[in-house]
Amino acid sequence: MKEVLIPVGGSFLVCGLFWHPLSKETATKDIRAAAGASVSKLFAQIGVPGKGKAFFAVVNEHEASRKRIHALAVALAKHATDRAVAVILKYDEFYAACCINRSIPVIDKVFTSEDDAVREIEIIAHRLGITPRINFKHKGNFEYEELLGAKLLGPKKGRVKSIQEVPQSPIKYIVMSAVLLGAGYLYLEHKQEQERLAEEARQQAIREADPVPKYMKNLMLSQGRFALPDSAVFKMLGKLGPVPQRPAGWAFEEAICSVKEYQCSLKFRREDGVFTELQKALAGFKLRFQAPTNLNEAIAVAQFEPEEFQFPSYDKDYARFISEDYGDIGQTWLTASLGIAEKNITLWPETPGVPSTFKHPMAVMKGEIAVGSIPLDLFGDFMRTKPRNMHLTAFKIKTTKVENELVSTVDADTVFHVKQTQN
Repeated sequence: MKEVLIPVGGSFLVCGLFWHPLSKETATKDIRAAAGASVSKLFAQIGVPGKGKAFFAVVNEHEASRKRIHALAVALAKHATDRAVAVILKYDEFYAACCINRSIPVIDKVFTSEDDAVREIEIIAHRLGITPRINFKHKGNFEYEELLGAKLLGPKKGRVKSIQEVPQSPIKYIVMSAVLLGAGYLYLEHKQEQERLAEEARQQAIREADPVPKYMKNLMLSQGRFALPDSAVFKMLGKLGPVPQRPAGWAFEEAICSVKEYQCSLKFRREDGVFTELQKALAGFKLRFQAPTNLNEAIAVAQFEPEEFQFPSYDKDYARFISEDYGDIGQTWLTASLGIAEKNITLWPETPGVPSTFKHPMAVMKGEIAVGSIPLDLFGDFMRTKPRNMHLTAFKIKTTKVENELVSTVDADTVFHVKQTQN
């Protein structure tokens, strides 16, 4: 990753920074440690530790005064507030790509290829459902703004804070003074250049090995596909409600709805009907034919507009989830003869380069619970009384004949998210 200054009037936007989460308890310590490792005295910060999400990035020293340098990601975070925003700024041969999603840096990277920058932002923007802004002409789903850098930085009054000096330890001042007095001759120009190049290579290796940014980026991009929002489930149920159980010579067998395809698929068994009559009885559904065709079976499909899933606030780990929210409810379901099967919890999402043992305060742990044989007329109650961190990924409505009566039940595949236990 290359760090680049983009001039904006008499100031600069610095991009290509490596962002770390910032906690209230260890903020100063973490900033000092990162600055010491990169031999830098400057850093940028997004948010305030203890007041929502906060991040920091160490900034290399440049010829320009630090008071004239502002981080692109910080400026973008100010514009993003509680939503997602993405930009690409072109300067000379560089393309600075930056995206902020709800105050979290998703990407802050400098490319030397326009195609690479565009491709990276297009993938992120598509998953977040946003239109990126750029300051150069390009075909595709982008919004062109010629003076984009100046708009992001804003007027001098009220613009985002410039990069800051790393808070130093008094002990470090004493040690550094002694070192400088005793070995000043080592800081010759050629030596500084050698150290800078070596440090740049070392930092690049650290960035590539660090699992935190890899995980955080994947978490932001994957959140929208974690499960079906409850509102989407009720929309699907509303679509299924008017479907007759025995339409024009056919008998309804099952309906399957899932987050993967964002669709509901209905299966009918033929008695003495024909496809044309069945299609007339299914408003909003379209018959699907695949080779070879089974003339005694029909599949009807309804497609839904995808809705982005957002994690509801939930700060409990697995033990508290069981003891305070799910345990009693699950036992009540068992008493009502519902089938329950739970899988072990795992780190989510799976991310290349991030081990399953990865620990982080913002990490999400996912568990799966299959709940079967829910009476259809009680499924709405099930949706309203389940824990708020428990969501459906798919559900299946099936009809069986019991004592000459058709009985409909629901099998629900659910997932839940909990905080990671940090001990």
